[in-house]
Amino acid sequence: MGKFGLISDTSGNTKRILTGMTGAKSALEVKNDMTFLDLTVRQIEHLNTDHHVDVPLILMTSFNTHEDTLRIIKKYANQQLRITTFNQSRYPRIMKESLLPCPKDVQDDKVAWYPPGHGDLYNALLHSGVLDQLLSDGKEFLFVSNSDNLGAVLVSCHFQFTFISKPLIDWWVRLRFETVWIRASFNT
Repeated sequence: MGKFGLISDTSGNTKRILTGMTGAKSALEVKNDMTFLDLTVRQIEHLNTDHHVDVPLILMTSFNTHEDTLRIIKKYANQQLRITTFNQSRYPRIMKESLLPCPKDVQDDKVAWYPPGHGDLYNALLHSGVLDQLLSDGKEFLFVSNSDNLGAVLVSCHFQFTFISKPLIDWWVRLRFETVWIRASFNT
Protein backbone atom coordinates (compact mmCIF):
# COMPACT_ATOMS: atom_id res chain seq x y z
CA MET A 1 0.00 0.00 0.00
CA GLY A 2 2.91 2.32 0.55
CA LYS A 3 3.47 2.42 -3.21
CA PHE A 4 0.31 4.47 -3.82
CA GLY A 5 -0.48 8.14 -4.13
CA LEU A 6 -3.86 9.75 -4.63
CA ILE A 7 -4.42 12.59 -7.08
CA SER A 8 -7.56 14.65 -6.73
CA ASP A 9 -8.33 16.96 -9.64
CA THR A 10 -9.40 20.18 -7.91
CA SER A 11 -9.21 22.24 -11.07
CA GLY A 12 -12.97 22.35 -11.49
CA ASN A 13 -14.58 25.74 -10.98
CA THR A 14 -18.09 26.17 -9.62
CA LYS A 15 -20.58 28.16 -11.59
CA ARG A 16 -22.29 31.02 -9.75
CA ILE A 17 -25.58 30.22 -11.53
CA LEU A 18 -25.77 26.72 -10.05
CA THR A 19 -24.30 27.22 -6.59
CA GLY A 20 -24.34 30.92 -5.75
CA MET A 21 -20.55 30.85 -5.34
CA THR A 22 -17.42 30.83 -7.47
CA GLY A 23 -14.10 29.16 -6.83
CA ALA A 24 -12.74 25.66 -6.41
CA LYS A 25 -15.45 23.01 -6.66
CA SER A 26 -13.65 20.99 -3.98
CA ALA A 27 -14.60 23.74 -1.47
CA LEU A 28 -18.35 23.19 -1.88
CA GLU A 29 -20.06 21.99 1.28
CA VAL A 30 -21.77 18.67 0.67
CA LYS A 31 -22.80 17.31 4.07
CA ASN A 32 -22.73 18.45 7.70
CA ASP A 33 -20.60 21.52 6.90
CA MET A 34 -17.96 19.30 5.25
CA THR A 35 -16.59 20.02 1.78
CA PHE A 36 -15.55 17.57 -0.92
CA LEU A 37 -11.95 18.19 0.12
CA ASP A 38 -12.71 17.65 3.83
CA LEU A 39 -14.21 14.26 3.02
CA THR A 40 -11.27 13.28 0.82
CA VAL A 41 -8.78 14.23 3.55
CA ARG A 42 -10.81 12.21 6.08
CA GLN A 43 -10.84 9.15 3.78
CA ILE A 44 -7.08 9.20 3.22
CA GLU A 45 -6.31 9.75 6.90
CA HIS A 46 -8.48 6.75 7.72
CA LEU A 47 -6.70 4.64 5.09
CA ASN A 48 -3.24 5.71 6.31
CA THR A 49 -4.12 5.04 9.96
CA ASP A 50 -5.83 1.67 9.40
CA HIS A 51 -3.10 0.30 7.13
CA HIS A 52 -0.08 2.09 8.65
CA VAL A 53 0.89 3.61 5.30
CA ASP A 54 1.71 7.03 3.92
CA VAL A 55 -0.56 7.65 0.94
CA PRO A 56 -0.09 11.31 0.03
CA LEU A 57 -2.89 13.52 -1.28
CA ILE A 58 -1.80 15.32 -4.43
CA LEU A 59 -4.09 18.11 -5.60
CA MET A 60 -4.02 19.06 -9.25
CA THR A 61 -5.17 22.68 -9.50
CA SER A 62 -5.72 25.10 -12.36
CA PHE A 63 -5.05 28.80 -12.83
CA ASN A 64 -8.68 29.27 -11.71
CA THR A 65 -8.41 27.30 -8.47
CA HIS A 66 -4.76 27.29 -7.38
CA GLU A 67 -4.89 30.25 -4.98
CA ASP A 68 -8.23 29.09 -3.48
CA THR A 69 -6.83 25.60 -2.96
CA LEU A 70 -3.64 26.85 -1.26
CA ARG A 71 -5.76 28.94 1.10
CA ILE A 72 -8.14 26.05 1.84
CA ILE A 73 -5.49 23.42 2.59
CA LYS A 74 -3.97 25.55 5.35
CA LYS A 75 -6.68 24.21 7.65
CA TYR A 76 -5.19 20.71 7.27
CA ALA A 77 -1.72 21.74 8.47
CA ASN A 78 -2.03 19.70 11.70
CA GLN A 79 -3.45 16.59 10.03
CA GLN A 80 -1.53 13.33 9.71
CA LEU A 81 -1.40 13.62 5.95
CA ARG A 82 1.01 14.91 3.32
CA ILE A 83 -0.69 17.26 0.87
CA THR A 84 1.07 18.42 -2.29
CA THR A 85 -0.32 20.71 -4.99
CA PHE A 86 0.65 21.21 -8.58
CA ASN A 87 -0.81 23.49 -11.19
CA GLN A 88 -1.79 22.09 -14.56
CA SER A 89 -1.07 23.90 -17.81
CA ARG A 90 -3.40 26.30 -19.52
CA TYR A 91 -4.34 26.36 -23.17
CA PRO A 92 -5.73 29.17 -25.29
CA ARG A 93 -9.38 29.19 -26.23
CA ILE A 94 -9.94 29.34 -29.97
CA MET A 95 -12.21 31.91 -31.64
CA LYS A 96 -14.95 30.17 -33.59
CA GLU A 97 -14.96 32.64 -36.48
CA SER A 98 -11.25 32.77 -37.23
CA LEU A 99 -9.90 29.63 -35.54
CA LEU A 100 -7.21 31.86 -34.03
CA PRO A 101 -6.25 31.81 -30.34
CA CYS A 102 -8.30 34.19 -28.15
CA PRO A 103 -5.39 35.47 -26.03
CA LYS A 104 -3.08 37.98 -27.65
CA ASP A 105 -0.32 37.24 -25.11
CA VAL A 106 0.25 35.19 -21.95
CA GLN A 107 -0.93 38.05 -19.71
CA ASP A 108 -4.45 38.10 -21.23
CA ASP A 109 -7.48 37.68 -19.02
CA LYS A 110 -8.29 34.21 -17.62
CA VAL A 111 -11.40 33.90 -19.80
CA ALA A 112 -9.16 33.61 -22.87
CA TRP A 113 -7.65 30.39 -21.47
CA TYR A 114 -8.96 27.02 -20.31
CA PRO A 115 -7.58 24.35 -17.98
CA PRO A 116 -7.37 20.95 -19.72
CA GLY A 117 -8.11 18.82 -16.62
CA HIS A 118 -7.18 15.13 -16.78
CA GLY A 119 -5.88 15.62 -20.33
CA ASP A 120 -2.85 17.43 -18.93
CA LEU A 121 -2.17 15.10 -16.01
CA TYR A 122 0.96 13.38 -17.33
CA ASN A 123 2.53 16.56 -18.67
CA ALA A 124 1.76 18.56 -15.51
CA LEU A 125 3.09 15.80 -13.21
CA LEU A 126 6.32 15.64 -15.16
CA HIS A 127 6.96 19.38 -15.49
CA SER A 128 5.92 20.30 -11.95
CA GLY A 129 8.53 18.00 -10.38
CA VAL A 130 5.81 16.07 -8.55
CA LEU A 131 6.42 12.92 -10.60
CA ASP A 132 10.12 12.89 -9.65
CA GLN A 133 9.20 13.36 -5.98
CA LEU A 134 6.66 10.52 -6.08
CA LEU A 135 9.14 8.17 -7.71
CA SER A 136 11.89 9.10 -5.22
CA ASP A 137 9.36 8.40 -2.42
CA GLY A 138 8.88 4.88 -3.86
CA LYS A 139 5.40 5.50 -5.24
CA GLU A 140 4.47 3.35 -8.23
CA PHE A 141 0.72 3.78 -8.54
CA LEU A 142 -1.56 6.78 -8.63
CA PHE A 143 -5.27 6.73 -8.01
CA VAL A 144 -6.81 9.66 -9.91
CA SER A 145 -10.30 11.09 -9.65
CA ASN A 146 -12.18 14.39 -9.63
CA SER A 147 -12.47 16.09 -6.26
CA ASP A 148 -16.27 15.97 -6.43
CA ASN A 149 -16.40 12.22 -7.12
CA LEU A 150 -16.90 10.85 -3.60
CA GLY A 151 -17.61 7.40 -5.02
CA ALA A 152 -14.00 7.08 -6.17
CA VAL A 153 -12.29 5.79 -3.04
CA LEU A 154 -8.95 4.06 -2.63
CA VAL A 155 -9.60 0.90 -0.60
CA SER A 156 -7.51 -2.09 0.40
CA CYS A 157 -9.00 -4.38 -2.29
CA HIS A 158 -7.35 -2.14 -4.91
CA PHE A 159 -3.95 -2.88 -3.40
CA GLN A 160 -4.50 -6.64 -3.47
CA PHE A 161 -5.78 -6.62 -7.06
CA THR A 162 -2.94 -4.45 -8.28
CA PHE A 163 -0.13 -6.49 -6.78
CA ILE A 164 -1.63 -9.84 -7.82
CA SER A 165 -1.96 -8.73 -11.43
CA LYS A 166 1.20 -6.68 -11.93
CA PRO A 167 1.54 -5.77 -15.58
CA LEU A 168 4.58 -6.47 -17.69
CA ILE A 169 4.50 -3.01 -19.26
CA ASP A 170 5.81 0.28 -17.90
CA TRP A 171 2.57 2.19 -18.34
CA TRP A 172 -0.66 0.86 -16.96
CA VAL A 173 -3.89 2.76 -17.18
CA ARG A 174 -7.10 1.18 -16.00
CA LEU A 175 -10.32 3.11 -16.52
CA ARG A 176 -13.25 2.39 -14.27
CA PHE A 177 -16.06 4.68 -13.14
CA GLU A 178 -14.21 7.86 -14.22
CA THR A 179 -11.16 6.79 -12.23
CA VAL A 180 -7.72 6.20 -13.69
CA TRP A 181 -5.00 3.92 -12.34
CA ILE A 182 -1.52 4.83 -13.48
CA ARG A 183 1.53 2.64 -13.07
CA ALA A 184 4.29 5.21 -12.85
CA SER A 185 7.57 3.66 -13.85
CA PHE A 186 8.84 6.29 -16.26
CA ASN A 187 12.25 6.61 -17.77
CA THR A 188 12.49 10.40 -18.20
